Order: sequence, then structure tokens, then C-alpha cells
Amino acid sequence: MPRRSKSLLRRYLEARRRALAERPRVIREFLEELAQVLGDRASIIVFGGRAVVGIDSTEPRDLDLLIVISDNDDPGSIEELIYRLRPRDLPLDLIIARRSELQNSIAKQMLRTRIVVHDPLHVEETLND
Repeated sequence: MPRRSKSLLRRYLEARRRALAERPRVIREFLEELAQVLGDRASIIVFGGRAVVGIDSTEPRDLDLLIVISDNDDPGSIEELIYRLRPRDLPLDLIIARRSELQNSIAKQMLRTRIVVHDPLHVEETLND
């Protein structure tokens, strides 16, 4: 491998290492800002791999996020808001669901491992039923 290629690879790997080291802080700040902006309009739940390893893990996992809204709220406006707030370098898989949709057994199975970040709609009670 030519010397220039090694240098580029080394710089890429170092940048990747720094980004992964910063990811827990980026996630926490994003979730805190999201909770503040959404207030009592929505509950925020982390699920998937990030829920398994924890928010503070530096493992290279995306953020699987469930936003639960009331049955009469507009999911489109919430989605737009979230993508405006999301840090550009944070990989995010977003699901927005109405509270009544959580009664589904598939949803409950998907959320078996979860981190409830913000819960003004008391979604945790529904998921534990």
C-alpha cells in the first residue's frame, strides 16, 4: 500500500474513532433537547441495539427512536421537528406512533428492551400491561 493511502486510512480511522467516542454525548444532548422541545406532547423511547448496549456506549450503533404521540396529534409536524433537531452525523431510525398503536403485540415485543427517556404520556404503563 502506498504511503499516501496509509495516511488517508489512518486519518479516516482516527476521525471515526473520535466520532464514536463523541456519540454518547451527542445522543444525550439530542435527547435532552428533544424532550425539552416536545414537552408534554410526546414520549421518547430508545429501543433496538442502542437500548441493549446503553446510551453511553461507544459501539457503532445507530439510534432507534420511538416517539409516541397522543391519538389526535399530527405525526408529520413532529417528524419534521425531530429531523430539524437531529445532529447531522447521528444515524437515526425514527418511528412515530400514536399511543393507541402500542396495544399491538408486535409493538410490545419490539419494545421489550427499551430506555424510556421522557414519558409525559405514561407509555411505560401501557407497555408493562
